[in-house]
This record gives sequence, C-alpha cells and structure tokens, in this order.
Amino acid sequence: MSLQHSITIPPVHPARRPLRLHPADPRANGRRPSLVIVDDDELLRDLLGEALTAQGYDVRCAENGEAGWQSLCAEPFDLIITDFEMPKLNGLDLLRRMRAASLNQPAILMSGNMPKRTPELEQLLLPGAAVAKPFSFTNLLPDIAALLILANSGKTPHSLPIPAPV
Repeated sequence: MSLQHSITIPPVHPARRPLRLHPADPRANGRRPSLVIVDDDELLRDLLGEALTAQGYDVRCAENGEAGWQSLCAEPFDLIITDFEMPKLNGLDLLRRMRAASLNQPAILMSGNMPKRTPELEQLLLPGAAVAKPFSFTNLLPDIAALLILANSGKTPHSLPIPAPV
C-alpha cells in the first residue's frame, strides 16, 4: 500500500511579529501545552511533531495505540492527536480507553478512511475534532488552538465538525 502525505508546513520566520494568544490559551501564561501524537506512520508522526514543537507545543509521540495509551498514563497531557487505523490498538479504542478512565482532554482523530459518523464517535470526540487525511497543517493549527482554549475555559464540551467518510 502506497501512502501519500500532503501536509503543508509553513516556514518558520523568526522575525515574525509575536503570536497574539487568547487568554485561555495555556501559552499565554508561559506554559507549553503538552500534545501527544499517536500514529503508526513514522514520517507523518515526525513531521507533525516537529512542526507543532516549532509552534511552541511540548510534543510526545507514540507509534501505535498501545504505546499511546502508555504515554497518556505516564505523564499529564493537554490534547491528543491520534490516527484511526493503527496496529495493537486503533484510535477509536484508544479514545474509548481515555474516556473510560475519565481522561477528558480534547482529542483529534485523523484518518484517510474516516469512520462512519455515529453518536458514539461524536461522544468520544467531546471535546474534539476529526480530520481527514491528507490535511493542511495550517488548517489543523486553529483546531488545536480552539480545543485547548475550550478545555482551559471551563465551558461545556464541544466538538468541531466531523468530516463525512470518504
């Protein structure tokens, strides 16, 4: 199976004007939000991890759902980005474990083969989002920021729109 990646990562310009952060964004208080990326595709996982680190996030990566679960249990985190189809433990089962363990941090489910939109999926992604692969990094950043702001604002859970299955 041939996988193609279409992630557009903008160049980092050190001379850019400082980022204006929403007061509920943890970075506004000098804290680097902790993200966990779980994907069995090493290239995508590394690219996404490096790009998010450059954006000021503290990033941990895991190569499958089981390793992701171990990472979630080992250290606190603010948001998880997980692939859907992975060996050992798929993304939905990882989200089920998280929610069963009362880990209610925001989650972003990525997939080139998006699962059917069901009430269970919508519940698992509260708060959260589903992102169809391929995706643009610049489109992912606002979802991450919005979910972190929501999580830190104390408002009720909210889910961003789930794309239709391909």
